[in-house]
Amino acid sequence: MRQKRAAAALVAGYIVLVSIPDIVNASVPSPRVTASSDRSTATVQIFTDQGAGVSITAPTGWDIDNSGNSATLRNGDAVSILEIFDRDGREPDAVTERLIRAHHVSGISSVLDGGTIATRGGNLTGSTCVAVTTGRFGTCAVLADDDVIVSVIALGNATQPAPSLADLTSTLTRQTS
Repeated sequence: MRQKRAAAALVAGYIVLVSIPDIVNASVPSPRVTASSDRSTATVQIFTDQGAGVSITAPTGWDIDNSGNSATLRNGDAVSILEIFDRDGREPDAVTERLIRAHHVSGISSVLDGGTIATRGGNLTGSTCVAVTTGRFGTCAVLADDDVIVSVIALGNATQPAPSLADLTSTLTRQTS
């Protein structure tokens, strides 16, 4: 009989322990903001673990969800996803292929289209690609300099197209922490 009580207590304790992250997550407000015409709320900064970063200006009215080393910009069915990584001496073309495979695992199929893209001023340069997911399609790019690699994905649908890569990357600038 004692063993049943001990087992029940262990199960109850385990359930409480497993539930703690969900309870905390539900009580913490989301870091999401909506971009306004005020540049301070429209600018998103993301940084690598080593402190290198980029900033981008979100279109007015778009919701911004900043996760530190990635950001998601949303407006209805249109979505743009930015991620930043330390280059650590890695070859950008090899990282591009790895990111394409990683995005495929997360549900975004993409293929290089042979194009190239650069930020204003040419600080970051890279390859463009076409991206497709369930119900959405658009373009993507992987840009790099000596320190960072940045992935940009822009998706939309027929009624709400994705923002152009040129528009997104024209506001993309390098930052330091």
